[in-house]
Amino acid sequence: MFAPIALAVLQALANAPADSIAPDQTNMSTLSATDFAKGMTAGWNVGNSLEAGNTTNGVFVPAETSWGNPLISQALMDAVKAAGFNAIRLPVAWSLFTGDTSKFVIDTNRLARVQQVVDYAFKDGLYVVMNEHWDGGWLQPLAADSAYCDRRLKAIWKQVAIRFRDYGDHLLFAGTNEVMVTNDYNAPSAENLAAQNGFNQVFVSTVRSTGGRNAYRYLVVQGFNTNIAYSVTGFKTPKDPASNRLFLEYHFYDPYDFTINTSNTTATEWGNSAPSAKTAGWGNETYMDTILAQMKTSFGSKGLPMIMGEYGTILKNTSDNPQYRQYWTQYVTGDASKNGIVPFYWDNGSTALQGMGLFDRNTGADDFPAIVQAIISQVPKPTGIATSIAPVGKAWARMRNGLLSVELAAGVSGTARLLDVEGHTVVGEMRIPAGGGAFPVGNLRPGTYYLQIRTSRGTFEQALACWN
Repeated sequence: MFAPIALAVLQALANAPADSIAPDQTNMSTLSATDFAKGMTAGWNVGNSLEAGNTTNGVFVPAETSWGNPLISQALMDAVKAAGFNAIRLPVAWSLFTGDTSKFVIDTNRLARVQQVVDYAFKDGLYVVMNEHWDGGWLQPLAADSAYCDRRLKAIWKQVAIRFRDYGDHLLFAGTNEVMVTNDYNAPSAENLAAQNGFNQVFVSTVRSTGGRNAYRYLVVQGFNTNIAYSVTGFKTPKDPASNRLFLEYHFYDPYDFTINTSNTTATEWGNSAPSAKTAGWGNETYMDTILAQMKTSFGSKGLPMIMGEYGTILKNTSDNPQYRQYWTQYVTGDASKNGIVPFYWDNGSTALQGMGLFDRNTGADDFPAIVQAIISQVPKPTGIATSIAPVGKAWARMRNGLLSVELAAGVSGTARLLDVEGHTVVGEMRIPAGGGAFPVGNLRPGTYYLQIRTSRGTFEQALACWN
């Protein structure tokens, strides 16, 4: 009587994906993280959705619509793409476990739902940065909790990495979120900093161990509480068997009283031109220029590109606030882009007072076009990216009006092909004469494409955007 059950178990085990497979670089960019970042321009957060949930008897249970937002839809992704964003950050709470919860086995329906949302974004050619978010706050940076936290973090990322192992390089994994000791807003201790650095190492090692495309996937790690100052003083780059495939993430909500302090009703304006009585009294343009340039000096200039994973301001109940909210957003976005930082605006879904939403989550309507324009106007379009690759020399390319133009170093020739974000060939082999040339590619669907060039001196890969 037990034979059918035993057979079913054996069949399930046989069909389960292997914990680790051989590395596979198919559809994975060969660019360094710094050069790959040039393909990402404006990012947007699908906040308060897949990381939402309820706490019952001390246990946090993820539930997508529990914080008031509807289910994420393809129409929403379409609207975000149409507005000019080419990347999303997808906060996820993964702790929806089945069976023995001490083994941290993620419910297959949860995995499938997150995968469905990733597919929505991929259909629009969007980059996706997918993380392990707050998730009830179980990830505590304390030595006493380290063994448990490391084991749980490893279990989660092993399952997620295996589930998404076959996805191309437009899917990035981000290990943690704003890790801090619950309700402790003091500067971190050496113990806290060491714990966060340890979490980063567990994340990177776990993802890489699954092999396949994960051996080459771009990964995003964090400083303590994604805080700039604590990152500068306490972050240690984790060891990574893959070279130049890491990003560092920080969040930016300065000055707090103006941006996200819902209790403050006086700091409604920002910047040098605003009356001091209506500002937070600090955190103006000079401060912003200095602190973001510091991130570039500390990390970007040393080969560790940065993602500003969250930034934004709430809407306050005064007539003057919208214009300063727009100005702050424009200035931060521009400063980030100027310093090689990829900005991801935090949208919590609420477009009402004290909300940070840009889009109507039900219809996809752009409820704050001025804010959206403030973002899009400050980021470069991922076209005409000039990148120096030592074996090839300088290469440059762009797509416009159905024509692909390629320029190589003098005397260098080769072949090229154009791929979509899923690695499918769009235009087959094109022979490039010495110095470069132009090729008709037809009326391509707007989106991001990859140009792969091979020459006698080496290879070159570049992300291009078609805006026809």
